[in-house]
This record gives sequence, C-alpha cells and structure tokens, in this order.
Amino acid sequence: MIDKEKLLSDFFGNNYHKPMVVAPEEFMVIQKNGIMDLETLLEFETLVSERMPNGCFIIINDEQVNAFAMKKNDISVVAINAGSIKKIMYSANLMMLSDKILLGIGDMSACRENIIAEEYLITEDGDNVLLYISGDSTREAVGYMIANLAVRFMLYHEIGHHEEGHVKRLNDKYSLFCKEVSNDKERIELEERKKMEFEADMYAMTQIVNDFEILAEIWGKVLNLEVTYSEMFQLLVPALVIVKENLGMDVHNNEQIENSFYLPNIIRVVIDFAIIFMDKKVKKVLCNDIAVMFETDSEYRQMFEKENNLIVFDSEGMLTEGAYVAYISLMIVQTEHAYCDIFVGNNYPIAFEWDTKAIDWFLHSYK
Repeated sequence: MIDKEKLLSDFFGNNYHKPMVVAPEEFMVIQKNGIMDLETLLEFETLVSERMPNGCFIIINDEQVNAFAMKKNDISVVAINAGSIKKIMYSANLMMLSDKILLGIGDMSACRENIIAEEYLITEDGDNVLLYISGDSTREAVGYMIANLAVRFMLYHEIGHHEEGHVKRLNDKYSLFCKEVSNDKERIELEERKKMEFEADMYAMTQIVNDFEILAEIWGKVLNLEVTYSEMFQLLVPALVIVKENLGMDVHNNEQIENSFYLPNIIRVVIDFAIIFMDKKVKKVLCNDIAVMFETDSEYRQMFEKENNLIVFDSEGMLTEGAYVAYISLMIVQTEHAYCDIFVGNNYPIAFEWDTKAIDWFLHSYK
C-alpha cells in the first residue's frame, strides 16, 4: 500500500494537510440533484491506478492549480483541484437548466430562460457541497454525464503527461517534478512544453472516445436512459466547452502566446474537436446519424442549406463534407453562446474579442 500521508508530506512539506487524499466521504458529499458522487471519484482513483503502477489520485485545495501530474520516489501522482470539480459540476447542472442547450432532451418546459449564474449559487454546509437546481430529472442526469466527461478529460490529460513520458522528461531534463518550466527558458523549451500539452490533450480525447461505449451502457442502466454512441459526442461538446472556460490559464495576445506553455484555450479546444470529429470511425458514425436527422426533417435541412449556402446531400445521397463540418461547427458555437449567456453575461463581447484575436493569431502563425 502507498503511504499517501507520507507522499503528500514529501511533496508539500509543512503544507501537506492542504491537499486532500481522495477520500470523498470526508471531503465532499453531493446531495440530491448533484452530479458527482463518492462512487464516481473512487472510479477515477481506480482509473489512475489501473493505468500507472503506484498511481495515486488526489484532490487538492489550491486555487492556483487546476490539475497537475508529477512523480517522485516511483509514485505517479495525478491531482485535480477540488474547486475545478465544483466549477465543472456547477456549470454542467446550470447549463442543463437553460433552454438554450441540448434542445429536445427531457422536459424542456422545466428549463428557464435567460439564466444568470449569479442567481444560482453553490452553497456549502461544512465539507458538504450542496447544489440544488430544480429541473427535469432527465436533464439533470445528462448534466451528470457532461460533468463526468469534463472531469474525465482533465484526469486523462494528466495521465497523458505520465503515459507520454512528459513527467519523466521534465524530471530528467529540468530536475522538476511538480512546478512547470519557468518562462525564462529558451523558446525551443517552450515549444517542447507546448507539444507536451498538445500530446496530453490528444491522449485525453482518444481515451474518452474509447470509453464511450461502456459509459453509454453503464449510464443507460443507472440513469434509465438510452444513450447512443453518437449522442455521447453531443455531450462531449459542452463538457470541453466547460473545461475550456474553467481553465485558469489563457493567453490573449502575441507576446503572451509566445511566452506561454499553452495555446489560447479556444485554439486548444478547436484543435481537440477537429482531430476527433475528423477521425474516420467517428466521422462515419456521425455522418450517418446527421444524415438521418436531415432526412427526417426536410424543413430544417432546407433552412440549414440556405443559411450555410451549401448542399446537405450529394448526387449519391451521401452527406457532404461541407454539411458535416458546418453542423459540427454550429453545435460547438451554439454551446459556446449558451455558456457565455449564462456565465459571462455583459462581458461576452470582451470574451468574443479575445477568442477572435486568438483565432486570427493561429491562422496567421500556422497558415
């Protein structure tokens, strides 16, 4: 057995009591209508230990860090900030209360218009996080799935740093096991770090898609819902939007981008989506399901063709590449708008301007 108290003491010195070993029964109890529970968090601990010898999953209380991966004394650690988990849970539940996200799922009459996050607060009773957001039970269940996927992405990203050899490389090359490479390093090292983040994202996306079939089966039984493989991708979109919006680090101009380990959050998410949605297996399934939707709703198809100035079906009755890309893009944009309406509010123009600048920079730099 790993002596986790000693491990934490070694890592954090006198502040070792601040991180919390994954023992959710002593840390966080999500009450009725909550979307993360003891069983889920213990599942994540098992997920880490199965993929890494001496793997250890911990929950930390550190507002400066969303998540990190490190290794010391042959113990591989994946850590996620408790605050990040709470933000993800909150965001997913509140988005599913809105009438602007995932239309047609559950009882839309239970949703509400023009939701403003400030009006729906998370309350805490000691160590318990209480999240009472009334609404349709089906939509609350879907909120559970979205939050699970979002946390799972963060978890897999950090596991990816171990599996792709990044933690060992940082250890060997920079003698680092927890802190990031400082920004006064040479550009080649910054580019190496950017590459690590990209590889960790790709690892996370691949692992999540690999989980889809078993997760759909499990959630279908537990939540009494029929969840298809294709529908899992519809849930992945808000999950990654939530992750993007709750990441602490973001860069908005050329100087910041040049001196950061990370691409702008909007670029990271767009690349993640692009690679997964253009995967041959994924594309085959989604093209078929999207085509069926257009076949059964000719009125929507005509409107879609007119607004996007394209043809949905080619001469052989197959979904066109343009229609596929436009539909996926629309799904992402609508989710972004729904999130911003709820959580950004009056600052939406500023957030939009930041994202636009980031995209312009990306197109100019990588054209």
